[in-house]
Amino acid sequence: MRFRVCSIIACLSAALFAQAPAPIESPAPIARPNVTLLMSATDSSGNPITDLSKEQITVLDNGQSTPVSALRRVSAAPLHLAIVLYASKGYFSQEQAAASALVQKVIRPNVDAAFVLTAGGSKAWPTPQINWQTDPNELAKTIQSLDRDAGIRDPFNFEISDDNGTGFRLWKTAVQRDTGPDIFDALWAMMKSDPRPARRALVIFREPWANSPGGDKPSVDYVAGKMAAIIRSAQELKVPIFCIGVEDVALMPGQDKNFGKTYAPTHSGGGASLRSYDIDTQKYRYSLYQGGKSNIDALAASTGGRAFWDVKKNYSDAVNNIARAFEAQYIFTFGAMPEGPTTPAHSLKLVSSRSGLQVDVPAAYVLAGK
Repeated sequence: MRFRVCSIIACLSAALFAQAPAPIESPAPIARPNVTLLMSATDSSGNPITDLSKEQITVLDNGQSTPVSALRRVSAAPLHLAIVLYASKGYFSQEQAAASALVQKVIRPNVDAAFVLTAGGSKAWPTPQINWQTDPNELAKTIQSLDRDAGIRDPFNFEISDDNGTGFRLWKTAVQRDTGPDIFDALWAMMKSDPRPARRALVIFREPWANSPGGDKPSVDYVAGKMAAIIRSAQELKVPIFCIGVEDVALMPGQDKNFGKTYAPTHSGGGASLRSYDIDTQKYRYSLYQGGKSNIDALAASTGGRAFWDVKKNYSDAVNNIARAFEAQYIFTFGAMPEGPTTPAHSLKLVSSRSGLQVDVPAAYVLAGK
């Protein structure tokens, strides 16, 4: 009996081992969706590069290197442009002149389209209907008709005061937050209103004080959150933001003429008559002002645009550089790498073997549907 059992087991084992082993299937490769993004390619002097090849650039997607599969110059493709002026009593006419010059340079009749808005101001925006326009001459007329005091609510409504009722901390800073739609809500809605294939871009005039992060934690947190939301929307819609800085010299931090002098304090206590108090105050104001400039720079760089701090009248250098950036635009395609562990946004960077090449791309992108 024992022999028979052993014989059966032996026969079964021999039969099993005699069969050809089943092939081990390798896992199917993970599909990498193609991503197509917009960039500008210029030389060190800001001139458009017209002969860039895909072999000269490599994408770093979430820090991982991946080749560019396609690259095409698109300066001839339709351009859908948004222009936002900043309500400013002292500089609004210069903003109007710059915006008019820009549309005359870049908007081709019946090929491109643009619309213009004003942010901020003491009066409400007068026309609920916002229209795309395709004639640069008509756009220039629309720009010149804008009221410097009337605009759509700006989400960055920074306020600084030198009188908070105490002598211990003279400067009171905060971002005055309101509810309801703001200028960026209007911008994104307009960009979505025309689904035709086109390059999209935003040119916006920004003032450093208005974009300051504020001096209290709730304001700092609010501005940081709002900045992140604006950048995320621009990256999702593939809209580079070009910022023209409006620097009001009357508001810029400067040296107080009373530095080093003894004078009667405005408030009692707190050492208001001390020179060190003056210095600390100026340092505080300077940090707030620089914080506003840094936010404007980040708004542009994170979306694939640029920020310009132009000292020339009517911002002529900024206008010329923005026009050249549009002329230098390409679209490039690559396979998306796996997402990061904490966010659906993919960090993005381009590296190049070409000497002197400057590329402007968004700092991140978001896959459709994420």
